[in-house]
Amino acid sequence: SSSSAVTMPPGRGATTTMAQKKPSLLLLGRSPSARLFVRGLIAPAVLVFALNAAPTAGVQLSNLEYYLFFDAKPCYLPYLSLVVAGASLGACVLAARVKTIASLVPLAALVSLSAAATLVFVPLARAKPVGEESGRVCVASDHLCVGRFAYDAIAHVLTATASELALVAQTTLTLRCALALSGNDGTSDAAIFGALLALVDAGSSVSGWLAAPLVAKAKISFSDFSGLPWLLRACVYAKLLALLPLPFVNVDLDDDDPDKEDDRDDEDDRDDADDADDADSSTRDVARSEA
Repeated sequence: SSSSAVTMPPGRGATTTMAQKKPSLLLLGRSPSARLFVRGLIAPAVLVFALNAAPTAGVQLSNLEYYLFFDAKPCYLPYLSLVVAGASLGACVLAARVKTIASLVPLAALVSLSAAATLVFVPLARAKPVGEESGRVCVASDHLCVGRFAYDAIAHVLTATASELALVAQTTLTLRCALALSGNDGTSDAAIFGALLALVDAGSSVSGWLAAPLVAKAKISFSDFSGLPWLLRACVYAKLLALLPLPFVNVDLDDDDPDKEDDRDDEDDRDDADDADDADSSTRDVARSEA
């Protein structure tokens, strides 16, 4: 088209193509199908894998809770499980009512929030087990203090809610990419979506491998969690780095595929024709009833 080339002044060469002006078009491919493949499959796959491969401190937090509560109050741990389950369920209900959660900006915000939310466990790392002194967790220079279990429960509500929202956004984004890439073929939709979800488990395995040397570097032991704050911060940085592929993901992939645009136009025409037939049928029925 005329917008894809820019005429240069005399003596400066004939034309400069849009691909020459935008190096990203060379990286992602000039044809719509190449952009569709890279931005619709490769970039989401890398993003899903990276988000789940980022190391986490979940195992060490569980060890910390066992260290704090199990000997004196073993019932605290099942209570915490109920709190996490309730917070996750509430987050899912909230996510179902927010239709824009699978957009790129909300996904980046939710992933960043879920990563940063884990820092609320930092004060708990300095607490002593139940039955010993320093039985309360204090923040803001001892002006705000709550019990250890109450603080842990509040922290879990915050982190579980943020993590569940981020997970729903990530899963919905992969589904939208699979649908956009496959068109109307339901079998291909399911295959691509399943392949993207398989990267969640693969990334989770890698996450454990990456977390192990970080735990060793933090020198965390079952009775010494002084290195846990450092581990939590390292995991936050890793999660934020995992968002780097996000700008290459395009959730509006149908705009890059002219065949799918034609399919949508045909489907809209069929819907309009069906609506017109229904209206004519209703008119005939009313005429018969009046006759």
